[in-house]
Amino acid sequence: EFNQLFINVNNAIKNMEPYVRDANAKYWLKQIDMGFRSISDRQNQLSPMYRTYSLRKAKTNLHDFIEEIRKFTDSELARNSVTLKNDVPETIDVVLSKSKLFPAISNLINNAVYWVLNQKERIILFRYDEATRSLYIEDSGTGIIAGNKERIFDPFVSFKPNGRGLGLTVARKVIESQGHKLEIAPDEEKTLPGACFKIIFSEDAIGE
Repeated sequence: EFNQLFINVNNAIKNMEPYVRDANAKYWLKQIDMGFRSISDRQNQLSPMYRTYSLRKAKTNLHDFIEEIRKFTDSELARNSVTLKNDVPETIDVVLSKSKLFPAISNLINNAVYWVLNQKERIILFRYDEATRSLYIEDSGTGIIAGNKERIFDPFVSFKPNGRGLGLTVARKVIESQGHKLEIAPDEEKTLPGACFKIIFSEDAIGE
């Protein structure tokens, strides 16, 4: 439905152009066209979360998938001067449902952005370990206090002011529903000082 609406609006703008003579009207038509293109681009970024993708699993290049999510969060990253590093090799393919993992990983990024805000270096790092089939998402924040690690996935538990405490709970349930695991990585596996989560993909997801 969205796609058809975008086609209709795009065609209307193009059909109007030959009839617009006034300079001011041309200016405003151009502004409408530019705004429409921005909305269309944003809609394309949301497409992996559409319901039509919900049950579809497909071989997906993991590096490119992280890049898609990066583009979706670009404005928030730029606004907060956060650097997202994608060190996932371009050779890794995983069988997954984009619509399921896209919002779960986006939530992990949003959390990481919050926890690096008071740091001199604001970094979020994605990396992959082939031996354990693990995608690491870590940041340069203050990290998770040892006493909080066992509770962090519990519903309604949040360590952010005004946090609802549901993001990580839902993210874990969604990832587990796909046959994968979401865990807090042990300190010895971290490369940055902040929080470090890892998604452990199922053997089937890598082997297919």
